[in-house]
This record gives sequence, C-alpha cells and structure tokens, in this order.
Amino acid sequence: MIEEVLHPTLTKLADVEPLRACGSCSLCCKLVPVASPQVVKDAGVWCDHCTKPGCAIYATRPMPCRVWSCCWLLDANLSEVDALEPRKCHVVIDPVCDEVIFRSNSTGEEQIETVVQMWCDPAYPGAWRSPAVRAAIDYYGKRMKMATIIRFNNKTGFLVRPPSLSPTGTWEESEQAAPIDRNEMRDKLKALDGGDHVYGEAHR
Repeated sequence: MIEEVLHPTLTKLADVEPLRACGSCSLCCKLVPVASPQVVKDAGVWCDHCTKPGCAIYATRPMPCRVWSCCWLLDANLSEVDALEPRKCHVVIDPVCDEVIFRSNSTGEEQIETVVQMWCDPAYPGAWRSPAVRAAIDYYGKRMKMATIIRFNNKTGFLVRPPSLSPTGTWEESEQAAPIDRNEMRDKLKALDGGDHVYGEAHR
C-alpha cells in the first residue's frame, strides 16, 4: 500500500498522468455523462463515437474527454487491482468528487459533505457490491475520510458509508436523491484542469 495518497481530486487533472493505458476498456464512454459542443450524452448510454474499444474521434475528442481519466488509471493503489478494471467490475470511479447536502428534517439545518463519485452500469445494478469495489469504497473511507455516492444516471444517486465512517460500524446506504448541478460540476472540472477551456454542461 502506498503511504502517500495523491488522489486526482486533490490535485489538478492536467498535472496527473495515467499510470496505465485503457487497453480494451471503454466503459467510461457509456457510464459517464458528457455535454460539449461535440458530444452530448447521458450517463448509462453508449457514446455514438465509441468503437468498443476506442473512439472514432479520438484525435479531435472534446476537451472534457481529453483531461478526464478514471481512477483505475490514475490512483496508484487502485491501478494495481486487476478486478477494478471498469469493464470487469462494471463500475467507473470518477476522479472528480461531488458534494451532497444533508438537511435536518427538524431544524432545516444543512450540512455539505464531499464524496467520492462512482458510476455503476445500470445493466449490472449490484456491481458496486462486489468485493473489489467495496474494498475501493472502504479505501477512500479510511484514507480520505470520504463516503461514496453511487450513480446509475446523471440525476440521482445514493450514498454508501463504509464501516470506517459509519456510527454503527457497518455498511450504510442512503436512499436520498442527489441531483447533479451541471454548472457546478463543469466549474469544478475546469478548476481541476487548471485551464481556460470552455466546457459543456456535464462534468466530463
């Protein structure tokens, strides 16, 4: 286990080089939403330009696709786990964190929490429960003190807390809806990239 965790969410994406190649995996082209002048697609549907594997417009792909890579390519710990290759585990771990708002029913007080974002293939809705993916959720919980939001689309999601972050010491799931603020996520990716590129509505 690497002692110093330089997760891409804590640096600028432009400064992080992938540790390995995508190989025959193109699952991000299905699971992650994109909205740019060139490409517009929702989460959970294949991009029209994906050649499975590969991209028909790779040389001219939009900037969000150029600067983004999944954490299996970027995280030194996760890249060593073969079972976490997205095409095998059916989950894409996003280097761009999200934020969820917890609102008290009694007081109305709001609390914002930064969370790791994972995109799960809707064709395999239970894939995030696999031992490898759960180990990754637990890894982020222990090393970064972050819970994980599981998304099947770009509108809602549910929160998963590993035992290390749970008051009960067990796995916990929240059924709360968690819509994406597209403008907020666009600005977040732009800040991580460190450039002045014009991004579309979605965060990739």
